[in-house]
Amino acid sequence: ETEVDTTRSYWSMKRALQRIQKVFPPSSVQQQRAVTTGSTPTINFLKGHPSPKYLPTEDLSHALQMAAKKAKSGEMELSYTANEGPKPFRQALAEFISCECKGDEGANNTCRKDGLFVTGGVSHGLDLACCVFGGGPGKVILAESPSYFLAFEIFRFHGLRVIGLPSDAYGIVVDEIEKIIQSLGPGKVSLVYLVPTHSNPSATTLAQKRREKLVALAAKHGFKILADEVYHMLDWGSAVDESKYKRPGRMAVLDHLYHTESSVKEVEEYEVPDGTQGSATETGHVLGISSFAKILCPGMRLGWIEAAPSLISMLSNHPYVLSGGGVAPLQAQVGHELLKSGRQAGHLSMLQREYYLRSKTLYEAVLKFPHLMIPAGGAENSQVCGGYFMWVKVVPTSVDTVSLQKIAREKFKVDFLPGERCHPEADKKKEYRGHLRLCFAYMEISELAEGVERLAAAIAHATA
Repeated sequence: ETEVDTTRSYWSMKRALQRIQKVFPPSSVQQQRAVTTGSTPTINFLKGHPSPKYLPTEDLSHALQMAAKKAKSGEMELSYTANEGPKPFRQALAEFISCECKGDEGANNTCRKDGLFVTGGVSHGLDLACCVFGGGPGKVILAESPSYFLAFEIFRFHGLRVIGLPSDAYGIVVDEIEKIIQSLGPGKVSLVYLVPTHSNPSATTLAQKRREKLVALAAKHGFKILADEVYHMLDWGSAVDESKYKRPGRMAVLDHLYHTESSVKEVEEYEVPDGTQGSATETGHVLGISSFAKILCPGMRLGWIEAAPSLISMLSNHPYVLSGGGVAPLQAQVGHELLKSGRQAGHLSMLQREYYLRSKTLYEAVLKFPHLMIPAGGAENSQVCGGYFMWVKVVPTSVDTVSLQKIAREKFKVDFLPGERCHPEADKKKEYRGHLRLCFAYMEISELAEGVERLAAAIAHATA
């Protein structure tokens, strides 16, 4: 590098600092960072991945060894399993969910074994639910807005028209559902999709009263609720506000048929189920779709659908399930070892503790910049109580976060998800042009504040 290059670099960095100080008063932060160059690694708030350091290598190794011993001794089920999934795993999973959710709001949060169907993860669960309950081309799914952007393409693949369902600081605005149904006509809406607890991307949680009203509307109008509950147990709300916080109950337990419907005959061999033994005229209304991706590791490719037994029977009768038998039987038996040993519960407890610290660190870093707001959790700039994400609004709202992302990546080595990606309707994406999503799970805790400073510098550069 020549002396001229060094001088240019110095004045470039100085001008960047001056722009930052113009947009953000010096009193708002002790030190502002200039443009990063060279081999500086990117701080990646875009990836919705777990921290690599928290992948459960030791726990998984132990579970695999235990499963291998059973395989060698002939104790492991290696043939076709029950269409709903291996019974021992579903029993252990029901006990785990019941224990983890016993303090939730609501009268009865017990999970029942015959209310579980094993899947290959949330995406697989959504796809299967669309196959069985979507109704095909011409039908409509109402999707929470903003929401998990990759789910929208699953719905469209099945020919469903995706319409955004507005939300506020307390989750989806349930009262809007009947208005949309009335405008479309009866029978058009087949599904409603939402992330009810610690939503992706907004981190909001649907209030208990709204949950109850949503289930009542599903019963009234005949649509099914797809509740993506992958973040439900990744919760630390009591650490944020022990005196006031109470997590709402899982969506499936609000379905009256979940508790009152008779058990469906379980299929232990490779054969067609006999059908339901519950109501002959009514099925359940809620499918709670979750997985081990966020509470253990994505590589397990193991999840579940929680629903009334009549809905479980309908899933079990899907042709590819009838043809192939239960989904992910080997993963389920490894999962069984993790659940019965207590290692899954221990790992979840560690994640709750560590991700709480990360979310708090990111929250405190964002608060230092008056041009960044956190419109979630019931009030502006309130702390995240679970999940992976923080939904940030850039002030002034004239900042386009799609354009900002390019500047942030190239000049400031920081990345994020532009808010437009999270709107389910292409012609309305501009509603979130001034928003962005930050993931606090993937990066090291020591990088979070630095990442926010780089983001602030990128905003200063974009608005100069």
